[in-house]
Amino acid sequence: SIAFLTLAHNLTSIMSIPFILTFIFIKLFAEKKKVLLLTAYCLLFTFGIGLSAFFWLPSALESSKTGVDQMVFEKFDPPSKHVAFPLQLWSGVWGYGGSSAGIDDGLSFQLGKIHLTGSLIAIILFVIARSLRRGNLMLHFSITGLLFSLFMILSPSRFIWDSVQAFSYIQFPWRFLAFASLFSSVLAARAIDALVTRNPQHAIRYLLLTIFCLLFIVYSLPFFQPKFKFPITVDQLISRQKLVWDYSKISDEYLPKGFVPPISAEVAMRVDNKQNQLLVNKLKEETPIRQSANLISLFSFVTFITFIIIISAKKYGQNISG
Repeated sequence: SIAFLTLAHNLTSIMSIPFILTFIFIKLFAEKKKVLLLTAYCLLFTFGIGLSAFFWLPSALESSKTGVDQMVFEKFDPPSKHVAFPLQLWSGVWGYGGSSAGIDDGLSFQLGKIHLTGSLIAIILFVIARSLRRGNLMLHFSITGLLFSLFMILSPSRFIWDSVQAFSYIQFPWRFLAFASLFSSVLAARAIDALVTRNPQHAIRYLLLTIFCLLFIVYSLPFFQPKFKFPITVDQLISRQKLVWDYSKISDEYLPKGFVPPISAEVAMRVDNKQNQLLVNKLKEETPIRQSANLISLFSFVTFITFIIIISAKKYGQNISG
């Protein structure tokens, strides 16, 4: 999971670290075999970052060869300008625009009334129960994760966004909505489960759960609407001109330093800019960092497979002897 998360999105994997460490801490607090569990988590985390090293290691150590730093620190707004407001989490206009300073954003940051209400009910039930049993591990983790996510999204966290320069790469505090959505969903589900379990009849319980699920789906359907439909074919959308001109302008921060962006589609379609081609070719050349990263991933893969085979063989042997 760590490896796939890192391969999917660099920023999301980095933002996940506080939540992963929090989960491990809560798990260690609840379990008895703390040393064994901590060793297992460290081993799995090492395998995860090792398997994905071929991707994240060059990205981290060779970013200076691209214009990403200039884009982040000179062209992007400071993240603190893009904090959300409490009202936006409750409801908001469902737009298709971008993020802007203040409350007049072009897109919605709502978690949803149902999720927030359900989360509040789950937190109240948790406070009333005041239980620290192992069965409530996921509840502890979800409450902690939701509160931290909301804090990072809202304006009280501005001082953190302004103080930690590395957070500028995250660019938008509302990226933590990805985690808030997950934790609020878990808490809303716990609240619904607590309400329906009062009825001992399984048939009625499952019926109520089904009704709640259908209500969530019906409530969400209006949001699954495109802004408009392109009156052209897929082949036209992915034509060479679209790729090298229209789409490449959207995110050009990973171009080599010194790259001269074309000023028109005609210039972009030409292949006679030797200086740009030299920069691209140089950036694609194999480097010691990439070679080392590939070896780390290969070693991690072989070690991981060997580890799985040994554990499986040992467990299989115990089953046979039993």
